[in-house]
Amino acid sequence: MQYIVEENLSNFKFWSGGKDRADMLTTQQLDDIEEALERDYFADREELPTDTEINDLFWFDFEFICGLIGLMYKDDGNVWEHDEWAEHAEEVVKQYCAESGSHCYETYWSQFADGIEFDDLNSDDAIKREFDEWVSDNWLDHAHEVLDEQLPYIPEEARDDYACEYWQNCNSDELNVKAFFFWWDKVQGKYKKD
Repeated sequence: MQYIVEENLSNFKFWSGGKDRADMLTTQQLDDIEEALERDYFADREELPTDTEINDLFWFDFEFICGLIGLMYKDDGNVWEHDEWAEHAEEVVKQYCAESGSHCYETYWSQFADGIEFDDLNSDDAIKREFDEWVSDNWLDHAHEVLDEQLPYIPEEARDDYACEYWQNCNSDELNVKAFFFWWDKVQGKYKKD
């Protein structure tokens, strides 16, 4: 026998993986998802969804379900709002740099954050890999900016040589500039001022 049950999604009896996923959401989020499913997913269908179809959507298409209301499901098994995920990414990078004893976080975070879509990164490891890749691609530009701004009276060729050969991309800018002066004392005779 078939019959129709009208019930809010927040009261739906999920099972197995569907239940695990639904339990990650608040009642309000489930209500918002229900509204989005009715409006955008099931609206053009003649037949009503089955309980198995609803459960399977949550179980196997949870990223889609979360995306209906602007949430993200990440590989860490959590549901995040976009701003929360960006804040989490900053903490991941900060901790990652602290553990390695580098100053990369202080030196590069704001530029990195301006150029990255955090929503596309699905895990803490992906955030770390992306940060490492970004730093390896951008540290030389950053070194040139700092040296050009702080040492404009030093010949450009010397600034370029130091940036390319001696700048430590995971040290602080301050430490790199101090190290420049030790290097400069030894080599300044090689460079003629422009």
